[in-house]
Amino acid sequence: MKKIKENKRNTAIPGHPMTETEFKDFIKVGEKGPFMSSNEFRKKFDVWRKGLEK
Repeated sequence: MKKIKENKRNTAIPGHPMTETEFKDFIKVGEKGPFMSSNEFRKKFDVWRKGLEK
């Protein structure tokens, strides 16, 4: 799977906390992203794993 990163801000830097507004905006952007069911994920994961075994 591929992660699409539109936000260039590194949120893992210690000592540089997000403001509450930035955090809420971060959540809203994530909620708009593509989602799949657990069954769909399992199928894609199994195909990926079988590709590694070859």
